[in-house]
Amino acid sequence: MGAKSQGGRRIRSSAARSSTKTAKSSVKRGTGPTSTGRSDRTPTAATLGYQARCRSRPLATEAQEQSTSPSNCDHVSEREGPTVLAPERADGYHIVAQNEHAVMAGRFADNWGTDRVEAPKPNAAMCAAGYAHDNGWWPWDLYPHLREDGAPVDLFEVPTENWIQFYERGIENAVEMDPYVGLLVSMHGAGIRRQRYGTAPGMTDRQQQYAEFVTREENRQLRLGKELRRSDRYGPYVTDEALDMLDTLHRTGTYDGDNPLWRSYCLLQAWDQLSLRFCLYPALESTTLGPVPATDGDQVDISVTPVDDTTVTLDPYPFSVDPLVVPVRKRVIPAREYATAAELRTAYYEADLQTTDFTLQE
Repeated sequence: MGAKSQGGRRIRSSAARSSTKTAKSSVKRGTGPTSTGRSDRTPTAATLGYQARCRSRPLATEAQEQSTSPSNCDHVSEREGPTVLAPERADGYHIVAQNEHAVMAGRFADNWGTDRVEAPKPNAAMCAAGYAHDNGWWPWDLYPHLREDGAPVDLFEVPTENWIQFYERGIENAVEMDPYVGLLVSMHGAGIRRQRYGTAPGMTDRQQQYAEFVTREENRQLRLGKELRRSDRYGPYVTDEALDMLDTLHRTGTYDGDNPLWRSYCLLQAWDQLSLRFCLYPALESTTLGPVPATDGDQVDISVTPVDDTTVTLDPYPFSVDPLVVPVRKRVIPAREYATAAELRTAYYEADLQTTDFTLQE
């Protein structure tokens, strides 16, 4: 567990804390619903795509949607294994849309909370943030793009200006939905470029490459925070300590205290990273999630351990139902060289949606 700070407990960034072994939750749970319509039991790869090695490649020529911007290697240094995210499989590219990943994160939010692991607060806004944190990717998800070598452009190769456009669009949508949701989604977008604000020190810090975006979003966060501080609805969550935290995060990129907004941010990062474990990797891997708010006001790390290709155990178990079964949809297209983006898109929409049911259990 994390150390106490004067006047209360705190959730510390990964850089400032050591992993803690925790006992399993003793809460009694019912059996979760089982999804139907499953068409395979193979692990998914990932979005348009999580299909290739993360390395800079030129995109297609102008006729094939050329872009010469730097590639966008997201999340890659969080990996504990090799850099191959989803090599070509014998049966083709396995494509999971970015928003499918976000829906999975939202399902985690819907069911999060036990006698050991703190439930999301405020609940509705937190669940909405889980579902909406990557909502700006929708147009890209609907229309796959082509690399120069005839393969689909993967998530890590999206040009910088496109990536920024996606997140700015998604953050605007979230702010319009609810300002607290918008604040969290803005913190998520900017935080990805700053090692998740210190909670993922293994990630590459890309603040300089995305400096203007980060600055704009952090200014937005301050504006939203001050507005929400005066709100009857969200004032209890955006406290004076939370406003001070935003200033600290923006200056230093990390935080070593505790307040409701920080706990909300840490929860959103946990849901995002857990979902990526199912949607990003060609096979499930052991990992540790944290910091995650605990019911005693402290923090807890959650160990994730594969049982088989589609099942993991979590310790301590964070969900209100056991097991929790979450479906993820994908399309599988032939692993070949596509001559044009139109040819790629035709293959994409000719492929049936397949569903893989992932099971999370104590």
